[in-house]
Amino acid sequence: FDKVTRWFSANMETAETELHYDTPFHLLIAVILSAQCTDERVNKVTPALFERFPTLESFAEADPKEVGEYIHSCGFYRQKAKDIVYACQMLLTEYGGKVPGTMEQLLRLPGVGRKTANLLLGDIYAVPEGTPVFPNEPIMTVRAPSIEAQFIETFLLLCLNHQSLIATKANRVV
Repeated sequence: FDKVTRWFSANMETAETELHYDTPFHLLIAVILSAQCTDERVNKVTPALFERFPTLESFAEADPKEVGEYIHSCGFYRQKAKDIVYACQMLLTEYGGKVPGTMEQLLRLPGVGRKTANLLLGDIYAVPEGTPVFPNEPIMTVRAPSIEAQFIETFLLLCLNHQSLIATKANRVV
């Protein structure tokens, strides 16, 4: 694994999200929108969305139907709008207005699964908690449907050097 880690460090760029965001909660919203949608589409939708709802509080007070009007082109907009509003409400009521920094806390937020939580932990906190999967950028694929994703994440992180992952802004292993 040391050879593999050295090769990736020398030959691969640091993996970073292509989503445009200014604040951690903007990234949370953008990643929720990116499910079954391209980053390019999300980046077209979010400027108007963030102009209409500039603060966490404005999202938390929003009517999901109005949020849905802004995100319609992202697909699954009714559920995503509800998830965004309820997640923002939870950020205010349970997390002091901040995007939480642990896997367990993030997974409690509506619309957040392991992939979203891993991306947020890596991009906001530089914590290599797991291994988000980016289907358009395959580096290593593990096809083992009977094995839990969390087990694979844990195994890979134990094998790889945590410090090198942190130093490269939580490079993602697929």
